[in-house]
Amino acid sequence: MPERFLRIFLFLFVVEVNFLAKKCSADDFPSLITANASMAIILDQEYLDARYDAVFTEVQNIIERVLREDLKNGGLYVTYYSWTSINLKKDYMAVLMISNCDNTWKVFSEARQETLLLIAMTDPDCPRLPPTEAIMVPLTSHGEELPQVLLDLKSSQALRWKSTIVLHDDTFARDMISRVAIAVTTESPDGYVKPMSVSLFKIRAHIQEWERRKSIRRTLLSLPTNYIGRNFLVIVTTTIMENIMEVAKDLGMVEPFSQWMYIISDTNAQKQNISSVLPLIGEGENVAFAYNVTGLDSNCKAGILCHSAELLRSFVLALSKMIREEKAVYGQISDEEWETIRLTKKERRDSLLAYMVNHLKTTSVCSNCTAWKIQAAEYWGTEYQTNVDNKVPQNYVEEEWNIVNTENRVRKFLDVGTWKPNDGVQLNDVLFPHVFHGFRGKNLHIVTYHNPPWQIIGYNESGIPGTMRGLVIDILNEMSKKLNFTYTMHVISVTVARVNDTEELSYNVRKRKLSFMFMSLQQPLFMIFHPQLSCITWVCLAACLILMGPFLYIINRFSPFYEQQGYDITRLGLNRINNCFWYIYGALLQQGGMYLPQADSGRIIIGTWWLVVIVLVTTYCGNLVAFLTFPKIEIPITTLEKTGAVSWSTKIREVFFEEFLVETDEPKYKRLLDGMTFNTETSAETIESVRRGRHVYIDWKSNLQYIMKKEFLINDRCDFALGIEDFLDEQIAIIMPLDSAYLNLINTEINRLHQMGFIQRWLKEYLPKKDRCWNVGKAIEVNNHTVNLDDMQGSFLVLFIGCVLGLCVIVLECMWFKRRILKEQIIIKPFV
Repeated sequence: MPERFLRIFLFLFVVEVNFLAKKCSADDFPSLITANASMAIILDQEYLDARYDAVFTEVQNIIERVLREDLKNGGLYVTYYSWTSINLKKDYMAVLMISNCDNTWKVFSEARQETLLLIAMTDPDCPRLPPTEAIMVPLTSHGEELPQVLLDLKSSQALRWKSTIVLHDDTFARDMISRVAIAVTTESPDGYVKPMSVSLFKIRAHIQEWERRKSIRRTLLSLPTNYIGRNFLVIVTTTIMENIMEVAKDLGMVEPFSQWMYIISDTNAQKQNISSVLPLIGEGENVAFAYNVTGLDSNCKAGILCHSAELLRSFVLALSKMIREEKAVYGQISDEEWETIRLTKKERRDSLLAYMVNHLKTTSVCSNCTAWKIQAAEYWGTEYQTNVDNKVPQNYVEEEWNIVNTENRVRKFLDVGTWKPNDGVQLNDVLFPHVFHGFRGKNLHIVTYHNPPWQIIGYNESGIPGTMRGLVIDILNEMSKKLNFTYTMHVISVTVARVNDTEELSYNVRKRKLSFMFMSLQQPLFMIFHPQLSCITWVCLAACLILMGPFLYIINRFSPFYEQQGYDITRLGLNRINNCFWYIYGALLQQGGMYLPQADSGRIIIGTWWLVVIVLVTTYCGNLVAFLTFPKIEIPITTLEKTGAVSWSTKIREVFFEEFLVETDEPKYKRLLDGMTFNTETSAETIESVRRGRHVYIDWKSNLQYIMKKEFLINDRCDFALGIEDFLDEQIAIIMPLDSAYLNLINTEINRLHQMGFIQRWLKEYLPKKDRCWNVGKAIEVNNHTVNLDDMQGSFLVLFIGCVLGLCVIVLECMWFKRRILKEQIIIKPFV
């Protein structure tokens, strides 16, 4: 029994905890099944003024009628207030109010805390309440809805500008322009709608077109767009709009970084075709339109009473539907389960709001004659579309694929959304589609050719281009993600030829005038031989050792000094050539010898040799210690001034390279051009001449690095080095049509990739990998170097050679000794 009682107690405790938790989460309101719903109606007497009594009486009649006719389930308790300072902490489900804008936002803030549904009718030019939490109807008059349209564009985040240039003509009254300026600079009390900084400019609507154009040009030229931005809000008539579009396009003010919003005031439901401006819209332009499509029907309904009837009826229908659905669920479960699963206050508010919005969209007639249409131009990338986008021939020619097919350029307007007083702005797309979505997934045709490391084209066994990679391809892939486009790549053959002192780029597509997007990379442009440790010094030293021994022997052997002094020359130590050689060798090692010459001629020879030995040993020891401590090998030719007696050649056949050498005033470049030889390819003879130190080869750094890597893999030696003088920039360019609207846009993206370090990182992936020859430059230097086996291997090599020679000599001596003994044994001696 105690265990059973404990289980029951725990079950009841858990149910109670869940119930209290739901109450603590602001859900402590009576169920619609057990109690009637309640609603507060606020009719601000100060705001309504003389209309208060009539509005109050009519609203009461509306409530009685809709409750009688439309509330089929449950009940609704209504409380009326003539002021806005009320307590909303009671068990209200919704609040309907008619008051000014400030009071509306004040009550909304309190209703938001209590999770109540607010239904408001308020002043025109009021920031709209969040549509996910409330319903607001601005009581705008016919023909004066423009400020509210702009406010709703801001509230819906369609206009996200921080600053704008407002251009307007004189067809608007001064009061309307002031209201527009206030609407644009207004900030919503909750901070969701941000204010804009505004610069107002007026354009006079002259009768003569040439005067209008002149006035427009003068106004646009006076705009300091570098300081006030490039977002234009143009509020004009249709005729002046066309003039502004033409002049702005002529002045280059319509480009991918600018946004133009045209508010057209002289349209209506019967006169709303603005397709005449389509030919004025070009590539890379961000242009949107909002124009009036209000009907001219004189029977249009509007006003406080009309909106009150629609809103109250919609609310009662939503309430009746919700009560019916809750009763259907409640009858199938227990009370405890119902308290667990019933709707929270937020869920109930959201359900009421969703039903009301859908009902009003289909049945509302109040202010429905007033409407605006919002459209945007979609034209990015249409210049690069072709009529064979789905199937492009592999080896196309101009007749098969016209890359600039103008007949297939589709100019069109996107239906971005609509505006009505009840609904506000209803968007189907963004206001400026290309600002947020770039090229909107268009497929662009791009031509390329094999040019490592910038473009690396891989071919399959059939010779058809397959994989494509390289620095430019990586940049293109990144830009396609950023600007939202796809592309089809076409590999072409490119030849560069000299025609009348100009450079012509020939390929098998339609020839066009071109623009270039440049990426400048500093390039050391010449390759020279890498100096190795010279063997000449060792050869000369060995020659001296070999020659000085016989020379000393001859001097001593034929000197008359010994005969004059009565010396027995056969007993002197230097009378044998092998003794002279070992003396010279011992002196080189600073050991001296057992014998010294007596004649002055011999002493002069020995003294001179000692002086040579001192210089050699001192120089060698000093340089050896310095090199082992701070290894450094100087490159003989590091700049263009150190040309020496070598020849120069290049494979670069580009106009700007030769023009740079011709037009420069530097003597070194003049001398370089005079001795320059232009090759068609990099031959093996040229590479061998560079290796021997007789030639200097000029090319782009990337090409030279590939050559050095290839030679290293073949010979396993660092035979070449690069100069350190950056005397020319390598211009890597992406070719675009002349005066392309996207030139600055793509240059901006390339600069962004440069600043973020992507281009340098990608370039390293395609350059030859580092090896022990990588850092060969003007000098190779290491600080605080530790002597290792690589540095001392020469001394061990000398020791090894000496040991080998010693073994060889001892073998010869043994053989000579045995031969001598055998010879003595063969000789027959006489018997004594």
